[in-house]
Amino acid sequence: MSSLFATYYGLGSQPVPKSGKGKIFIIAGILLVISILVFVFSGMFKSDKQVEEKKEKKEEKEKSKSKGDADVEKEVELGASRSCEKNKKINAAEGSLGDCDSVSDIDPVGVTFTGQYFTPKAPIRGNLWIHELSSTDDTKEYIAAHQSKDNYCKMVRFQIKKDGDVCRYKQLDAGYVPSPKNQSTSVCTNESKVLGSWAKKGDVPISTSDKERGYGIQEMKYNKFCD
Repeated sequence: MSSLFATYYGLGSQPVPKSGKGKIFIIAGILLVISILVFVFSGMFKSDKQVEEKKEKKEEKEKSKSKGDADVEKEVELGASRSCEKNKKINAAEGSLGDCDSVSDIDPVGVTFTGQYFTPKAPIRGNLWIHELSSTDDTKEYIAAHQSKDNYCKMVRFQIKKDGDVCRYKQLDAGYVPSPKNQSTSVCTNESKVLGSWAKKGDVPISTSDKERGYGIQEMKYNKFCD
């Protein structure tokens, strides 16, 4: 560009010829220089504008990508689910069942009873013998029942309670009602009969072994995070 200015100033410093052709030549030269300068500067402005536009497009693309990544992460987080854990066990009168989102994450599916008053010892019952007695936002209570051969419906009440981020299990009390071992006359064979029997039970102690008087649950089996 310095050479263009030098040309321009060089033309301007020349003595003006007296002929008309000389004047035309000078005017044509000046116009040529002006047109070249206009072309150069317009190219520079155009180039700067293109660079700015490319920069803006790049920023928009990066913002869009960041938003897209955030949306994907959010979808993954919302769509994430816990793995179903089946046939977990607790062998205690009370204790932790581990982390949970709600008491509904825990589904009792079986019990092994214990206590001196069971004959034969340690009878096992599945989920059809476990009935929900009550439910709140953070606590569920269940009755585990057993129709014995000595004509009693023997029952143990236990609870699942959410405590912070974990669920806890605890045996609460036990009781019995007379119940014929014949299935057609037993009061221990379905939910409505068991819950009705619990309301009029006779009390017995909670036991933690076959040598202790009363009824208890030696082992509670449960599923966790399973639909």
